[in-house]
Amino acid sequence: MMDLMEEDALRRQLAQFRRSEEFYPHPPHALVYTAGVRFLAERCGLFWLIDLIAVWQWRALRDPDLAIFQLWELQRIGTRRILLCKRDSDNVAFALPVGDRHSALEYVSLFVQFGVLMLPSEKSRAPR
Repeated sequence: MMDLMEEDALRRQLAQFRRSEEFYPHPPHALVYTAGVRFLAERCGLFWLIDLIAVWQWRALRDPDLAIFQLWELQRIGTRRILLCKRDSDNVAFALPVGDRHSALEYVSLFVQFGVLMLPSEKSRAPR
């Protein structure tokens, strides 16, 4: 777990990621992710989060709204950690318990737009 100063510094670094030109495929190519997501995963040990979002694309892509846009939020609800897949900020499509998986951050927000997993600060751009 990070202290508040470390978390603030990390969030400032993450906010600097914009319009990524680098994309990383996630085998078996269910999605690609941006340089900002890669930085977050490396810095906070969250490659498992990318894996989980990729694995659940089969379910998300069955929903016409989620096929275009998905909001993913890792958060603590009471004593449980949970990963929410949302259509928008108020419309939860499904929730996944994540147990005691490591995360330096209590809350993480990512989104998938047209198959690209990105940070909220990153603009939507399709990979070349």
